[in-house]
Amino acid sequence: MVTERKPLNIKEMLYRVAYALTLGEYNAVVQELKAYKPESAQWINDNEPEQWAETKFRKERWGRLNNNVIESWNIWIQRL
Repeated sequence: MVTERKPLNIKEMLYRVAYALTLGEYNAVVQELKAYKPESAQWINDNEPEQWAETKFRKERWGRLNNNVIESWNIWIQRL
């Protein structure tokens, strides 16, 4: 059985723009958004995507991520 994919709403499309992992993916989603609602694509360009879109950050956004708190908790709970 083939299920039809529901069209994305504007919120989901903006989420995809913000969290695109590559510049190609970012550009594709912006083009998709532009075809769906041109003023939304213009809003993206007018609102400094380099401040909020993952692929537009000039530097590493997160730096070093680790889960030391969770690892400590796991060790503690294992000892119980």
